[in-house]
Amino acid sequence: MLRKFTPLLIVLVLATSLWLVITAGFAAQSAPPALIPPATPQSGSGRASGQAALYTVAFQAGVSPSGYNGAADAILDYFATTTNMGSHPELWTKSDGWQRSVLRFDLSQHIPAGAHVVSATLTLRVLGQSAAIATRLAAYPIVQPWTESQVTWNQAQQGVNWWGGGGCEGTSRSGTETGHADFGFSVGAVVVDVTSAAQGWVADPATNKGLLLKGEFIAGGVKYRYASSDYPSWALRPRLVVTYEGEPPLATPTPTSTPTKTPTPSVYTVITSTFGDWKWWNLDHCMKVNDVQHVSAEELMLLIYRGSPWSAKLYVKVCNTDHPHPIYLNGVVIGTAPTFSTGTCECNFPPLLGYQMSFDVPLSLLAGPPSYANFISTTNMLYTGDFFKIYNPHLVLTGDITGTSRTEFPIGTDADGSPLIGGVQLPIGYTPGVAVPVLLVVPGTKEDHVDGLNRYAADANAMGWLVASLDLRQVYAASWQHEWWMQSASLAVQADVMSLLRYLQSNYSVDSSRVYISGFSTGGGIAATVAAKYPDVFAGVLDYAGPTDYSDWYAERPDIITKLQKEFGDTPAGNFEYPRRSSRVLARNLRYVPMRLVHGTADTKVPYAQTSRLYNVAMPPYYDPVATFKQLLTHTGGHEDHVAGVSETDLAFLAAHTLVENPTDVNIITDEGKDYYWLGIQKSGVAPRNWRGFVEVGARFDPITSTIWLTARDGSFAEGRPLTITLDLARMGLDTGISYDIEESDPQTGEFLFTPAVFPVAGKLTLVVPRNSLGTVGRQYVIYPESGRTLYRLSLRAGEDGYAGANDTFITAYAGEGTETPHASSPTLLFAYDLRRKALLRFDVGSVPPGMVLKSARLTVNLLESRTPLQLGAFDALKSWIDTEATWQKASLAQNWSALGGDGIGTDRNAVADSTLSNVGAAGPYTFNLKPLVERWVANPGTNRGIFLIGTGTYTTSSYPLASAEHADPNKRPVLELLYMAPLAPPSITPTATKTRTPTATPSATATQTATPTQTATPTATATGGIPVSSPTATVTTSTPTSSPTSTATLLPTFTPTSTPLYPFTVITSTVADCMQVVADGRTVQSAGSRMLLMWDGTPTSARLLLTSCGVAPASRHSVYVNGQLAARIESDVYSTCICGSNGKAGTYPIVDPGILRNGWNTITVTNDSGLQDSWMAHSARLVIEGPIQGYAIREITYTTNWDRTSRRALLQVPINLDPAHPVPVLISVGGVGETKWDAIFRFAERANERGWLLLAPDIRWGVETGVPSTDWDIEKGRTASLAVQHDIISALDYVLAQPQFGGDSQRVYLSGFSVGGGIVATLAEKYPHRIAAVVDWAGPTDLNEWSLQREALGDRGVNAALIRDIGCPYGGPGMCPIEWIRRSARSMVQNMMHVPLAIVHGRADTRVPFAQSADYVEYMETLYHPAEHNKLFVWHDGGHVDELPGFEGLDWMSQFTLNSRPTSIRIRADENKDYYWIRLQQKDWNGNWAEGFSTVDASYDLTSGVISATVQDGRAFRDGNLPVNVSFDLRAMGLDPLATYTVEDYNLSTGDFQVYSVAPVDGLVTVSLPRDRVNKANRQFLIYPYPAQLQTLTYQQGVSPGSDYTGSMDTYLYLYQPDSNFGGLSTFRVNSGATLVSLVRFDLSGLPAGAVIKAAQLELYLASGQTAPLDVSLYALRRHWLASEATWNRATLSEPWSVPGAAGEGADYGPERITTGSVQATGAYLFNVRSQVQAWASGAAANEGFVLSGPRFGGSGSLHYSFASAETGDTARRPKLSIVYGLATPTPSVTRTATPTSTPTRTATPTPTTSAVPSATPTITSTPPACRLLGSVTLQRPGQPAPHASWSVLLTVTVGGRRYVVTTDTQGMFEISGLTPGVYDIRVKNSHTLANLKTGVTLLPGVNNVDLGTLREGDCNDDNCVAITDFSILANSFAPLYDPRADLNADGHVSILDFSMLRENFGLCGDLPVTGP
Repeated sequence: MLRKFTPLLIVLVLATSLWLVITAGFAAQSAPPALIPPATPQSGSGRASGQAALYTVAFQAGVSPSGYNGAADAILDYFATTTNMGSHPELWTKSDGWQRSVLRFDLSQHIPAGAHVVSATLTLRVLGQSAAIATRLAAYPIVQPWTESQVTWNQAQQGVNWWGGGGCEGTSRSGTETGHADFGFSVGAVVVDVTSAAQGWVADPATNKGLLLKGEFIAGGVKYRYASSDYPSWALRPRLVVTYEGEPPLATPTPTSTPTKTPTPSVYTVITSTFGDWKWWNLDHCMKVNDVQHVSAEELMLLIYRGSPWSAKLYVKVCNTDHPHPIYLNGVVIGTAPTFSTGTCECNFPPLLGYQMSFDVPLSLLAGPPSYANFISTTNMLYTGDFFKIYNPHLVLTGDITGTSRTEFPIGTDADGSPLIGGVQLPIGYTPGVAVPVLLVVPGTKEDHVDGLNRYAADANAMGWLVASLDLRQVYAASWQHEWWMQSASLAVQADVMSLLRYLQSNYSVDSSRVYISGFSTGGGIAATVAAKYPDVFAGVLDYAGPTDYSDWYAERPDIITKLQKEFGDTPAGNFEYPRRSSRVLARNLRYVPMRLVHGTADTKVPYAQTSRLYNVAMPPYYDPVATFKQLLTHTGGHEDHVAGVSETDLAFLAAHTLVENPTDVNIITDEGKDYYWLGIQKSGVAPRNWRGFVEVGARFDPITSTIWLTARDGSFAEGRPLTITLDLARMGLDTGISYDIEESDPQTGEFLFTPAVFPVAGKLTLVVPRNSLGTVGRQYVIYPESGRTLYRLSLRAGEDGYAGANDTFITAYAGEGTETPHASSPTLLFAYDLRRKALLRFDVGSVPPGMVLKSARLTVNLLESRTPLQLGAFDALKSWIDTEATWQKASLAQNWSALGGDGIGTDRNAVADSTLSNVGAAGPYTFNLKPLVERWVANPGTNRGIFLIGTGTYTTSSYPLASAEHADPNKRPVLELLYMAPLAPPSITPTATKTRTPTATPSATATQTATPTQTATPTATATGGIPVSSPTATVTTSTPTSSPTSTATLLPTFTPTSTPLYPFTVITSTVADCMQVVADGRTVQSAGSRMLLMWDGTPTSARLLLTSCGVAPASRHSVYVNGQLAARIESDVYSTCICGSNGKAGTYPIVDPGILRNGWNTITVTNDSGLQDSWMAHSARLVIEGPIQGYAIREITYTTNWDRTSRRALLQVPINLDPAHPVPVLISVGGVGETKWDAIFRFAERANERGWLLLAPDIRWGVETGVPSTDWDIEKGRTASLAVQHDIISALDYVLAQPQFGGDSQRVYLSGFSVGGGIVATLAEKYPHRIAAVVDWAGPTDLNEWSLQREALGDRGVNAALIRDIGCPYGGPGMCPIEWIRRSARSMVQNMMHVPLAIVHGRADTRVPFAQSADYVEYMETLYHPAEHNKLFVWHDGGHVDELPGFEGLDWMSQFTLNSRPTSIRIRADENKDYYWIRLQQKDWNGNWAEGFSTVDASYDLTSGVISATVQDGRAFRDGNLPVNVSFDLRAMGLDPLATYTVEDYNLSTGDFQVYSVAPVDGLVTVSLPRDRVNKANRQFLIYPYPAQLQTLTYQQGVSPGSDYTGSMDTYLYLYQPDSNFGGLSTFRVNSGATLVSLVRFDLSGLPAGAVIKAAQLELYLASGQTAPLDVSLYALRRHWLASEATWNRATLSEPWSVPGAAGEGADYGPERITTGSVQATGAYLFNVRSQVQAWASGAAANEGFVLSGPRFGGSGSLHYSFASAETGDTARRPKLSIVYGLATPTPSVTRTATPTSTPTRTATPTPTTSAVPSATPTITSTPPACRLLGSVTLQRPGQPAPHASWSVLLTVTVGGRRYVVTTDTQGMFEISGLTPGVYDIRVKNSHTLANLKTGVTLLPGVNNVDLGTLREGDCNDDNCVAITDFSILANSFAPLYDPRADLNADGHVSILDFSMLRENFGLCGDLPVTGP
């Protein structure tokens, strides 16, 4: 309703109401009304008496007649000829005939036989059309039977074609239409006259086969969509209205000619419907049709009533300038509007001047429940130039009825002064004083409160609810007057919504526990935001397609940027208005508010991602959306599309929930000062609504102990004001009559305050949070009933109160500062950024009394001079040192530092600082927070070795001077200030009426025994917090033990010793059971159950069950059983509605016999004993035991991840009877998708506790739908094994291991993961193999790309979409961000797992993560090393994804292994800067993560000789191609000499480049740097040894070297076309592009010592004449003796021919293995790497016959000739030269695939014990006795390279009967496998870039078996057994110079069109291709 015309509308309403009152009053005075019962015939003014009565029956599926189900319809689609669409919600016609529909109504049950049909009209509701073109809809009677569930374009019924051809043509239908409708662009009603067809159906029901609806032919085809009988909205379904004369409708009393007078009812009521709605934003006042042909208009009128109506009328005012027009009600013509001759007829024409009309309405036409939706419509009867309008249409119903009532009222004023109107609809039967639920409906853009009320009017009435709505504020701008735009969730709009609610609460009876809010589009966004701002008000939310993040919406909708800027004031950048209105930002507040979110994936106005990000991203960090009653319902439609079956259940969804009033745990973010639940938040000095930033407050309380925990923080406030937080104790149910102690701490600075005995004011406690502690960490509070405790302060400073326990010094690497000189007496401590100066400090903290709880430990040091600001870190020292002896090299005279300068990480000091200060530069004091560190020292004094102070940050070599303990000014000396208290006494569980303060014992002096060789002063603790402070005194002791009183006043209260049992009296609570619900059917007893985990040691003395219950039946009774024993009987509850975890009746039920409890999982069962129709629910069940017992502890720990330095959370289960002095294993459990860290903990809780293991379950990051890509592709996102997830888990482990109270054993860290968690732990172990002792992977994905394809092949594309979202690649799938898919897949780094024991458990029937994921992983592993020899176990079962393997849970298997931390041979593939075992990989000067590639290192070392061998390779271009890759070897970790000088031999396998140099270790590391241009695509080999190189260099060149007399070089060439000519002695030798010219070169190497170890050998040839095109020249070793003066094309010597002319006899004339290939073109020198061949000659493995040089052997034209300078050329520098570097005694350890034996014993994989339910797990690797041999052969696709040929020698993976073998074929494609058992096998064979062949049913007999395995098809570049677009991408990116061996399909050394042709030939194929034949 348009607010601008509200006064006018009020006049209209008053006028109409007055007319109704006058009419009703006149009728009442003159005579009783003529009552018309519904079954009487229609009356008409022109119908004579005695004629047959007329009856009208409307047929509409599900609506009329009541319960009607006789409608059938379906779509016939030429484009889906065999598809049945009988249940489709739409009908289609296309004007070219290719889409049409069939429709049928069964009339036989409602119209009597013999009746005469007077009229019949079919009304169809148009939903949309493809173009605004006029069309004709024709209806043809069908004559052939058809079945709705079977009919298609081709068939009428199953197996029966249409008689006349497809689409119900020809003889299948009548050739004459029964009626048609012509219409243009329309989304209203289309009416077709079908009278003639209906007459035939009634006369002979057997002829009723329905109608064919067909569009008239129009070129191009316009498609119209209509609602079908299955459309979700009843009112829009096809409607057939038949008027006939004769007998009344069947089952209706027969009318008499004289109507029977009905007794006058007791109530005579007149009800008016809603007025026909209009689109007020177009300034329309009315329905209108204009001068476009046959335009129709339609509006809605809601008429909701209950009772017996007598009559109905339709009232309208019309304005018509030219012609009369029909008026339809629900598709039936009920009258005609005549011409109104005013001459003016516009929509803004005052409606009071229109022509008032009324029409009698047959009651049968009115829409009833559930929709009550009546539609008035009209059409332009094909007249042009005609304007027709209808004003204010409404229905008036009279009778013995009751209706809903609506009231409008002002709720505020808009910016232009117009009123904001609210409206409420009262349900029928509303009774003041009886509280009812209320639904607030927020309208969307271009809607008003009437639209809001109408949306749920009928449903709310049916539920008995109030429904209310309001007008939204508009956004105004001077140039924007008519572009309506409603405000989003501004603070003003939020206030309007709450004003509406307050009005309802003040004027109606509203149930405050059932207030709900709903909205669509903009209204949905407002509803969600308002609920987030008032979570303690709303019991549920409906959000239909609402924006949840306005900043994102701004980026997603460029078309509305102008509007958003005008509303929000600017762009999102720095604009607080965007986030403060976004429900996604406020998502944490919605934890206890149930929500239904409905959104279409095709929505372009508010993109679907708006809702999915709220549900999938914003909510999970704070709560589980599913567990907290959040629904995300997704459909495939657009913004306005209706979702079948969803909105109809909206109110039922809301009704299931009531308000959660007082949760014990809240997490709130707010942008204004207000109350949330029991928590009030205000900003001092700032108006509540003027904030410019958010405040976050997390708080929880324990109602048993009355303890409150609270953390407050804010992000970016500009006000600089403190916070005021109020805690409403009364609302929390806590005692308001006692005082409370408050502990206040700042985790950042370590500051701690204690305020005792604070008494509540008006039942509330108030906290004032200082501004300077509201950072990212926040300020923390703990509040508990007054304890009487005292806070003690202990100040430790050298010389203060005689304290002598402070020691400090500094160590320096600078000789001028005293590298070898102790500096204990220096008045200053020096440190610097360059790590060459470090300060050491230590304080004796033994004076802290035992049993005290440390609250704060802050170290303050003073910088004496200003310097450039840097960071200063305090690192825990791990090695004992003596201040008077410590130097750069030594910790004391007795021991050295593990690394110079105390840099031994893990031995001298921690790697991570325990506290860090930023911006240390200005002279003055600086304070560290050392509380966690000092806690360890106090608990275990032996760990107190002090700290290192080390500078980081801005580089500078300047020294920074700190005042030392010897400084002259005592006030500048380092001081450690400690605050501590006595432990808090265990609270009493039984509540008491009043609580009194416990008397405090008078502190007394305590005697201590000391034996200190030096004079020590024991400082005295000072009590603070309102207690008088005593002056500390010092006590001087000697080396003789004496009893010394520590103080005289208030040091420590005296505790009276008491005898204690084995354990102190303890209370232990179990986990909380899931919600349990029983619903009885009146006949049988139902039960429901759950579990509770309770573990303890000792003997409980009492036990009880805590339970909250609620139900509906007043006389119900329920039993509760624990472990099968009756624990409680609960009678009827007073709560009628129950929400799990919220309301109900809380009860405590004692368990008489604690012996029934199980140490572990306990079952709880609830039953319905009464047999009543009672829906009863129990929740929050938990067990509590008491006694001298000790329990396990599951605690939530918070740690800082080294990924992004943010705080993360994890669960840690500490076993009972943990002794930190005896380290225990740590098991890390990672769950699958949909599981929480609690699920991961519970999976192993009992077993871990039984074993005494720590159990750790970190939070796993969820994926993020990425919008605009970031620089790093958002690689930190994702639930899969991203780098962020890896670092998070390792950081959690580091945290646990660093806490001595947990006693974690770093040598026994185990991983177990399920599903996606299995993939995470496998990948994590590969990234940290030096940290993990063993892994169990339960059905985890190992190759994410393959997993995505496997799931898509099963019809599930959700995994692919989820992976793209989780991985965060903005461009899509694996082809777009390949590194992000590969780096999260365990298969890509399987070599790293060589030394980590691994068990994989997988079900063969698994469809979620297919079994092949594990099988292929193991298969690939076998190509690298033998799994069984490296403690790999692969077991399977016949179950699915979630099926368990009886008898195997992994802990027993893992427990047999400890960490193998120092294997002597490793293989590593890395994707980031990090350490592995004893190597460190780093892309130098790049601190980020390797965004685009891997490096691979194979390395080994010999502990005896100290020799290190390594091969390094990477295959892709890095982010910065100019950065080298550094590889460092940690000599200390290897056990090698860290002080020796090492020789490095560096060899490039591709080019043959070789260099040797010496390197001195730095901090125990030897580092080699790989320049960028010498790494990519080629391997680099290093040999490193701790002694000088003993290498020699020899150069052979005719007449030059070794001496000018050297004549051992000879060369010639051979020419096909001069086969008998010798060309020796010429100045050049030649090759060509066709191999018709080849050259021979040989050097006499007699000067090379026998047995020489060749380090490098390069042949240098000078190209004397080149060509315009390059030529690949290949070198092979000659095997036949030849002479340069005699060799020709035919002969090697005069006496011996070549075996094949041209020295082409492979194996006889030359070796088939190509030595090297080089490309030549321009004139100049070229180098060829010939090391391998020279080594063969030197070792005697081959005779030196020189080299043969050739161009391409096949495919060349031979037209291009290339000439090289020969040994006879005049320029000696250009003669062929062979340069050799060799050694004689240096051993070269080989780098092999298998590792040397490690400290971990090798174990055999053991099968899982067999059970009856599941077959026993079978290891994949078995040993079988040899009995026969397989001689296999394959044919390779090698165009131009027929066998025998070197390229046919390839690596194959052959699988025989399930066992895999890796073999190498010979040059003819043959291979052999021995040791097979005779039998019948399936044999599979595959090369890394071919498709697999599979030959089934092969019989192997004893002896030799020849098996042809067919032709292997090339093209599988990525080795996934399919040739697809990914392979093409690899090949396309591998053309020179970007060579990738995976794309070199024909193995000719380069990627060319030949490789492409093979890939193209096999594109689209997948293995395993069947092979037939022998």
